[in-house]
Amino acid sequence: RIPNLFEEFRAVVAALDRAAVRFAVCGGLAMFIHARPRATVDIDLLAPPDAIPALVAAVAPLGFTTRA
Repeated sequence: RIPNLFEEFRAVVAALDRAAVRFAVCGGLAMFIHARPRATVDIDLLAPPDAIPALVAAVAPLGFTTRA
């Protein structure tokens, strides 16, 4: 199954909300939401350094992983 970016985005936001992780949407999706739509294939998030472990843990059940 090819993932739907909007469905993935909604799942990520819901997971971060449940985990009370502070974050902001940036990049192409933020442009789509707030201004002019533009093509994108990823979800860009901005989070404070101390929120990164909780962010990673919150999205891991969705199949997201970290890379070195």
